Amino acid sequence: MRQKTTFYHFKLQLTNFLQKIRIPTKVIYIIAGIASTAWLLFRVIPKPSRIHYPCVRATAPVAASFITYILGITAFTFLFRKARQRIMESRYLMASVFVLLGLAAGLVAMVSNDNKSWAYSFQGPQVGNEPIGVARGIFPGRVVWVHDPDATNEDCANVTGDLWSSDANTDQEVVSDMLSAGIRNLSGASSDAVAWDSIFHFYNRTHGRGNVGYQAGEKIAIKINMNGIWNGGSAINTSPQICYSLLEQLINTAGIAQADISIGDPGCDINNVTFNKLNGSFPDVNYWGSGTGKIDAEGTATNIFFCSDGSFSGKLPQAYVDAAYLINVPVFKKHHRAGISLSSKNHFGSLGAYAGGASGLHPSLPLPNATEGGDTTSNYMYGVYRCFVDIMGHRDLGGKTILYLVDGIWGSVNWGHPPVKWGMTHFNNDWPS
Repeated sequence: MRQKTTFYHFKLQLTNFLQKIRIPTKVIYIIAGIASTAWLLFRVIPKPSRIHYPCVRATAPVAASFITYILGITAFTFLFRKARQRIMESRYLMASVFVLLGLAAGLVAMVSNDNKSWAYSFQGPQVGNEPIGVARGIFPGRVVWVHDPDATNEDCANVTGDLWSSDANTDQEVVSDMLSAGIRNLSGASSDAVAWDSIFHFYNRTHGRGNVGYQAGEKIAIKINMNGIWNGGSAINTSPQICYSLLEQLINTAGIAQADISIGDPGCDINNVTFNKLNGSFPDVNYWGSGTGKIDAEGTATNIFFCSDGSFSGKLPQAYVDAAYLINVPVFKKHHRAGISLSSKNHFGSLGAYAGGASGLHPSLPLPNATEGGDTTSNYMYGVYRCFVDIMGHRDLGGKTILYLVDGIWGSVNWGHPPVKWGMTHFNNDWPS
């Protein structure tokens, strides 16, 4: 497996390097094909049994595609030369046969050189997920994606004076339209007001609270992600514009009083960029942090969260306990210890705030001891304990969540890093938006 991983990363890095220096795709294909074929021969000729090794199996699709392409081009050239000779000899029937065979060989070469085919082999097998459990929601299991490149400024330099979080680089109007479209598509409603009413009705109906919508005086807690502040303003957090759109929806559309809403990341201070933007329009909302206009996210008097394997117990924000509903707003980024976990891991900030950090929750992650580019094998197996299950199942965490809203306006490669552009199709070297 280590050999397969090593060669896979080598291929990926080679391809990325060649693309960055703007070498044409055909040339990249030929270079990759030669490298893959050479590797295949180098491994298999001395010992044919290596054909079953992971590193060889990872290489074989590219090598096979390249060899077929070369044979197809060679046969195409040979057969058309033969056809030309037969035409000069007035042997038209044989010439026609060679032409048809040559076209067939050319077609094989074109199919073998299909970019999607060899790019797929670089990615490795993409097996469809098999979801487990019971789908939930107004439309069970529905996930809504909203993509609008106009949400972000493609030319954002993300330096002091031109940071990703500014309204100059994240268009508030576009983001608000995206959130509106998202909740309407999630609920199947024709308007934002009906969408929110449907969301509240569904939650209450399925949690023994009666077939009712939001009731005046009920409190809502909004967990955003602010741990990027530890690495400065260039690192991404939940976008101020997403926070603004959400508050605007809840207050102006769903009719919830500002004082009944709490927002922030209990483990971090809500930064001034976000606070100033939100507080200017919604001054009576409860913002977690330190400084004028902010309040402490006080913890419960005793531990009320417990990992089922006995590895951790801790307090939760009292605001979660007092709230009737919770909205989870993680950021589109990975974590070198946990992979691409988004919504559940966002609550490490809910728990770590009262435990001196979240390190007590790390042992059950896939790579608990990982550093960037480091340990990749310690706890990745299936069938082991994951604290995410307890987080999702806790009555005041997953149990109160009415909406998971992943902020993908910007995205990054790790927990406290600046945003990165996406080169894949549909994003075309732009921010994810």
